[in-house]
Amino acid sequence: VLEIFAIHVRENNCIRGIVVEDEEINLCVFADDLITFLPNVNSYKHLVESLNGFEQCSGFEVNSDKNGSIFFQGQDPNTSIVELGISKLEIPIKMLGIHWNYNQQQRDKLN
Repeated sequence: VLEIFAIHVRENNCIRGIVVEDEEINLCVFADDLITFLPNVNSYKHLVESLNGFEQCSGFEVNSDKNGSIFFQGQDPNTSIVELGISKLEIPIKMLGIHWNYNQQQRDKLN
């Protein structure tokens, strides 16, 4: 069921991703985990709209205890966090075997 939502996100032009080596990536799915890579607040708002619709149709819900945000690529870490109702994740964290950190030297060392 999660893959159906992932297809929708990948095909939705309003949900932009980050560009890595000339390829746009906006999400990663592994088992029942979904990680999104969004460059701006507008993409996040469209993702939430889509997620709300998906929840209504499928009956599945996001585990709010497991969501949060990390801001990269020059994004202000405090950008609209209160407005969006999401929490800033403490870092470093490890997702799918990759360490994430605001400090590139520490991130490179951990990986």
